[in-house]
Amino acid sequence: MDSRSSPVMLQSSDTPALSQRLRVYLAAGLLSLAMLLALAVLAWYERNEALGAARARAELMSRVLEDQITRAVEAASLNLRVLAESPALPAWLGADAAASSADAATTQAGLRQALQGQTVLRSVALLSPRGRVLASSEAGEAGLQVELSLLGNWPGEGSDRLGRLLPGRGVRDLHAGSVTSPVSMLPLLRPLNLGGGRRLLLLALINPDTLANYQSQALADLQGAALLSSFDGQLLASSESVPQAPGSRLSAHPVFRDWLPAREFGSYVGAGAVAGSQVVAFRASRTRPLVLLVEQPVELALQSWRDMLYVLLGIAAASTLLIAGATWVVLRSLRNSARGRAALSRAHERVAAREQELRVLLRSLQEFVFRTDASGAITYVNARWTTLSQASTDQALGQRLEDLVEAAER
Repeated sequence: MDSRSSPVMLQSSDTPALSQRLRVYLAAGLLSLAMLLALAVLAWYERNEALGAARARAELMSRVLEDQITRAVEAASLNLRVLAESPALPAWLGADAAASSADAATTQAGLRQALQGQTVLRSVALLSPRGRVLASSEAGEAGLQVELSLLGNWPGEGSDRLGRLLPGRGVRDLHAGSVTSPVSMLPLLRPLNLGGGRRLLLLALINPDTLANYQSQALADLQGAALLSSFDGQLLASSESVPQAPGSRLSAHPVFRDWLPAREFGSYVGAGAVAGSQVVAFRASRTRPLVLLVEQPVELALQSWRDMLYVLLGIAAASTLLIAGATWVVLRSLRNSARGRAALSRAHERVAAREQELRVLLRSLQEFVFRTDASGAITYVNARWTTLSQASTDQALGQRLEDLVEAAER
């Protein structure tokens, strides 16, 4: 056998094995890519679900807080209306007329009674059209002069109005000049019609700290921030995590810049009053020019999703190892199969070489050599048959030996 043919034969036998290995590598790569892509899609879906759930919680909290704060303000408004219609308030004879001590005591008792059960109110006072305190629920405030321009315009007949947030704690701080105070107050105004064109002003001072306490208590489990603002963006009260001070403006906040007044409630993920990306929900009061905002950092909203992400990463690592192990097993099987095929091919080559050698040997023999099957039919004769019988070897194949021998020689 030509030795130069061996490398060519081995190269041709290695080509299918190489192609199979490439297919195994390609299949393992595609399977790993599909698995990673599926986990990435699942992680993205779960992230959106977590943010959606956080937005739903924030919307629910904003609705609860809006209802709670609106009820508190409406309760204070109802007390003022009852007080305005109560006969406990005497008809002052003049706009700035001094009241008798009995009238003053009766009025003060009525004002104090209006505060009963109203934790949101600090004080209630009765003012003349010129800003003089005629009576107050707080002792010692009668006779003080109030700067009416701080309170804004008087509301219409039979209605009330929330004023802007002012620094200070009570009526004593409602005077001209700069007032600095760590606390603030929210005035609620209601006119008192005495008839004959005479009007007085009922002034209730709402405590924003009480509203802030409502927010902090409601947000105990949410780990976020709550803000109460006027409709024009003045911050009235907030939880402790809000960096802005009460009285500051939130005009740059997306809710006031992009949403109000077209939408009175909604939620989004983005910038808020607190630094960083926030899950923000807002709701305007149904009866008052107030807006309640709830914010939660996206990092906190995605905490459970990040915990789940570690599980997905573990699944990805385990699946990758499993695919790598399966790939190794298949490649090993292919290598073993290739070795088996190579050994079989070499065995076939050796058998063929031996047969070739045997043919050469048989052709060179001068003796007559033949082979029969179990029934005696000839299956092989060497070239000596042609010399002996003057017939071709094909004529002897299939015949019985006794048929080829003379009867006397059988």
